[in-house]
Amino acid sequence: MNEEVKHQLVEIEAIVLPKFKNKVNVNEREAARIIGVSPSSMAARRKEGTGPEYKKFGGRYLYNKTKLAEWLVLTIKTV
Repeated sequence: MNEEVKHQLVEIEAIVLPKFKNKVNVNEREAARIIGVSPSSMAARRKEGTGPEYKKFGGRYLYNKTKLAEWLVLTIKTV
């Protein structure tokens, strides 16, 4: 894991809701909150294949916090 991903993961842990602090994965609503988009935008990105990696369990979509951090590092553009 590179330093940028580690830094992003620390930022995710700082803003994640308390019930997700000790969890490896977050649900789609929390993933959307972390990224800063609406849950419907997160679902649209998932359906388009442009969002972060996820796993489907029954009717739920779960996002690994490390994969979210990696996706953010790859998609964040700085000026």
